[in-house]
Parts: sequence; C-alpha cells; structure tokens
Amino acid sequence: MRGSGIAGALGCAALVAGGTSGVADAATAGRTTTLPVAERGGHASNVDYAHGAAWVQVGPRLLERVQPGRPTRRVRLAAKIEDVTAGYGRVWGLTRRGDASWATALNARAARIVGPRKGTRLAKGLTGIRAGAGAVWAGAQGRLSRMDPRTRKVSTHLWPTTETGATEGWFAVAGGSLW
Repeated sequence: MRGSGIAGALGCAALVAGGTSGVADAATAGRTTTLPVAERGGHASNVDYAHGAAWVQVGPRLLERVQPGRPTRRVRLAAKIEDVTAGYGRVWGLTRRGDASWATALNARAARIVGPRKGTRLAKGLTGIRAGAGAVWAGAQGRLSRMDPRTRKVSTHLWPTTETGATEGWFAVAGGSLW
C-alpha cells in the first residue's frame, strides 16, 4: 500500500504520493521538482518541510530527507514512527513502542538525532504531533501532551473533551492557537 501526504511552509510545499516526492517553490512560479522516495515497509506517508527539504517517512522507523540538488539522507528512529512535524529548528518524530509514545528531535540541516536517541517520553498511545504556539504538541483520543521544544520537558497532559469522537491525532497549531 502506498501512502500520500502534503506539508507546506515558507512559500514551499512538500508532497509525497505513490513513491515520489515533490517540492514546489512559490518563488519559481510553482515549478515542481520531483524526486523518487525509497519506500520501505509499504508506505511513504508522513511528510513535513524544514530547512529547504521534505522529510518523508519511508519505513516503519525510517525518515528520509529529500532535497533537490543534495544527496538524500536517512535517519533511523528508535521505534515505529506515528507522525512527523517541523518547528523550532528541528524535525520531530513521534514514535511508539507498544503503548509508550516518544518525541525524537532531529537536526534538520545535519539529518541527525539531537538528544536522547529514544526521545522524550509523552502520554501513552499518541498518534499525531505538531509544533507551534510555543510548544511541540502530541495527541490522540482526547489526550494531549505539551513539550517545551528547547528543554524537552513535558509540562502538561491535557484531556480535553471532544464532541466529535475523533480517535486519531488530527489537530493543528496556527495563529498561536491549538485547533
């Protein structure tokens, strides 16, 4: 099964579909650079954009930095990747081993893990991660963890009530607010 995803920032968009990633640059009138993505484990779906490159999940524990004109770099995380986001000068991988959730920080320019390889422990069973509004947020099924991106200290675990019954980590951070 092949996955798909899209992310955008700073006038660019990164997308992945069917084993190919694309980076579209608004400064070049939308010209798209298409690059192959090595799919491992049956999907290439989680994607975000940081420091001029698309970061794509290409296997259960593998992220790939895809950037026009530069060699592709791969980073293996300590556990199964649930989601990927970029912010505060880092790419953040949300991983799970069993029910335990972890946030792993990567240096987007050097394509390497920063801090503990395993990451920072979060609430259990999280499936989505976003960066913004002064924090890195991870959540699922009404659970939410807030982590300081500088110190990686988890300061709150919120359990907001939801009327939608959403079971995935679908939320966004924009305009200084969590949605």
